Amino acid sequence: MTIEQAIERLQMYKDQQKVIAIDWFDQEDIINKAYNDHQGTELSRDELEQVANLMEENDPNEGMNWWTMDSAIEQVLDKRN
Repeated sequence: MTIEQAIERLQMYKDQQKVIAIDWFDQEDIINKAYNDHQGTELSRDELEQVANLMEENDPNEGMNWWTMDSAIEQVLDKRN
């Protein structure tokens, strides 16, 4: 989700309405996870976007976590081969 999409989505709610939001604005976590856990792998900008999109499609029972991030990175790296 882009910042623009997040703002658009939040504008559906009243100003004082309470919501739960997970914000993972910094792709640095994805970059570091790929590099540290996948033998120095560097992801392209397009691959970073693919990982973020895959994470957004995760199973709601699992949520966004290190495992879902790693799984998304592996899916993107598998496309390289």
